[in-house]
Amino acid sequence: MSYPFTFGSLPTGNVPAANLDANFNAIGAIACIPCSCSGTNTLTLTPASNTPSVTAYFNYQQFQFVAAASSSGTVTVNIAGVGAKTLYNSDGTVVGNGGLAAGTLYLIAYQSGLNSGSGGFVIQSPGVGITQTAVNATVQSQTGNSGVDSGSVNSYALTLSPVLAAYANILYAPIRMKVSHTNTGAATLNINTIGAVNIVGPDGGALNAGDLLLGEIVELFYDGTNFQYPNAGATTARQGLVQLAQNSDATAATNSSLVMSPTTTTYHPGVLKAWVHFSVSGTTPTIVSSFNVSTVTRSSSGIYVVTITATNMQAFMPVVSAVNGATGTLGYPEALLVSGANTFKFINVSNSTVDPTEVFIGAW
Repeated sequence: MSYPFTFGSLPTGNVPAANLDANFNAIGAIACIPCSCSGTNTLTLTPASNTPSVTAYFNYQQFQFVAAASSSGTVTVNIAGVGAKTLYNSDGTVVGNGGLAAGTLYLIAYQSGLNSGSGGFVIQSPGVGITQTAVNATVQSQTGNSGVDSGSVNSYALTLSPVLAAYANILYAPIRMKVSHTNTGAATLNINTIGAVNIVGPDGGALNAGDLLLGEIVELFYDGTNFQYPNAGATTARQGLVQLAQNSDATAATNSSLVMSPTTTTYHPGVLKAWVHFSVSGTTPTIVSSFNVSTVTRSSSGIYVVTITATNMQAFMPVVSAVNGATGTLGYPEALLVSGANTFKFINVSNSTVDPTEVFIGAW
């Protein structure tokens, strides 16, 4: 590389000062000029003292500065009052919300062909000034993709730092949110005031009441249109996580998204613990169908022993339906039902013991 003038080859005698100026101007044109910075989105850069004066922008001229604040919108740069020009990323996109981080060092260069010939500045290198240790800590904690909900019921809001510029920047990336309000139905999420987006289940349907619970931490994924919540509760129309019902839920019967566990179902007082349908031919009882009943035996006329194998009996009186031919027959236990042998007596309208022909017993 050579400068405009090589003083060793000039004739002896006085050298015009203009030659020195030309050389110094050439050196200034290739130097990266350090600047101080003020402003958030409309940046004013002031070249450091003892640096070349900037009276116009030249192609590929470079400047260096530390951002005074994190950007929250489209960024322009004005150096030494020459004029504000739009700032671009190296991929040609305009630097916008979250594109600059406060306290970070940036190297930019002027290009006259940008912005339809109006000129602009391009970030030449990623912002530096963050130590590798800090980067590792941020990656490990993933604080940039998590936060506490600051919205309201069904209208959730997050403020991420660094500021998220666009939802497209987190496509398929996990967003973790600590829920501050239990939802009562369809819900939305708005991150860094970009705009409210629907939160949906894995099938794309709206959330059900209680899918997002106060105090829980949930993970959401932006799919290009909505935020998907893979752990949304299951419904009759979609697969998903289920929440187990308590006895009180089963009694109220108002929530269609809860599921009864076998234990809750078995021990609920509204559910039969054992039942049997048996017929009697002469003096021989025969079980037609049953649940938690092992045997039915006849001990004497009108007296039958039903062995119940259920272990969770509530010791309530059973429902007994019995007939003796075409005549109604009353059947009742001689004591409250228990697990094991239970004696039933059957009588007719004259209060005499009688063998039934068909019996149905349901026990709680």
